[in-house]
Amino acid sequence: MIFVMAGTTVFAPSAFASSSSDDGVLLVTGDWGLNELELPILHDGTKFDETFQVQLVTDPGAETTVHLTLSDQFKNGDPNKPKFELCLVGGCTVDETQLIFTSENWHLPQDVLVDHREAGWEGDPAFITLTVNGSETTIEVQHIHSGDLPAINDAREERAAEELAAEEAELAEQTRLAADPDGDGITTGEEEVAGVDGFVTLADNADTDGDNLADNDEIANGTDPTKADTDGDGENDDVDPAPNNSDDNTATRAAEELAAEEAELAEQTRLAADPDGDGITTGEEEVAGVDGFVTLADNADTDGDNLADNDEIANGTDPTKADTDGDGENDDVDPAPNNSDDNTATRAAEELAAEEAELAEQTRL
Repeated sequence: MIFVMAGTTVFAPSAFASSSSDDGVLLVTGDWGLNELELPILHDGTKFDETFQVQLVTDPGAETTVHLTLSDQFKNGDPNKPKFELCLVGGCTVDETQLIFTSENWHLPQDVLVDHREAGWEGDPAFITLTVNGSETTIEVQHIHSGDLPAINDAREERAAEELAAEEAELAEQTRLAADPDGDGITTGEEEVAGVDGFVTLADNADTDGDNLADNDEIANGTDPTKADTDGDGENDDVDPAPNNSDDNTATRAAEELAAEEAELAEQTRLAADPDGDGITTGEEEVAGVDGFVTLADNADTDGDNLADNDEIANGTDPTKADTDGDGENDDVDPAPNNSDDNTATRAAEELAAEEAELAEQTRL
């Protein structure tokens, strides 16, 4: 911003890069003083003129034109009352002018004279726009009486102090938001809003809901760091084996385990019992175990041959077959239940044949 005061010209340097790599950078210079980049030239009512310099910082490689254009440059919009004019070697203007730079003079400052013309345009700034290769910057020109300078300085210093305080406050706030005072791995900025994790948690307490689980661990595990009992089953997340399932907790698991233990005990008791009293446990009867047979647990005579299962097993007959040797005679009456060639009928025939042979022999003698 350039401040043109009654007896004062204040210039702030302005620079901008062009759009291509071989274009120059514009630099506006002056004697800076007020508020670091401003220079008051005070007087008591006499109009003034002041000079500032424009130059390029790098060789443009070709002829380069810097256009200087004025706007809002007339007091009360009256074209006969220019607030100031710009003067170069070739003359002065209240509209626009230009500076030409080449590879020979790009580094040499060219003077621009600001000639103060009209008084009384305080609070109604004019503007100087500097354009080079399609890129532009605008400088604001303010008319300020020297008598107002102390108050202006005070206001600027106050504004600068406010801006500094605001910057410091912003930095402090950013630092605060980026911090993790409770050490739960979540920044204060994330804790104070329902951000990425979806929860608003305490920034100074790693365990917002007091369930002995850190907020970051709960978020990682899918539980709610703001609810001690995420699934509402009456058991806090730190002891709940399934904190996201209201039907599954320590109590239900204990009941299930007890029921399983009782069922196991009942089954063991059932398998160890001998309800049919045949001397074989239910567990042995239901599988082809030690004895090799699957028999009825509630009937001592599985095959119905009037012989108890345990007796058949002891005697070597099949407790699941009434006629073990398949000779047509049940085991309970078969004199040789494991020999199909030896039964009551064959023995009766043998005995009859023996008797007949004995009688024939006696008759012969």
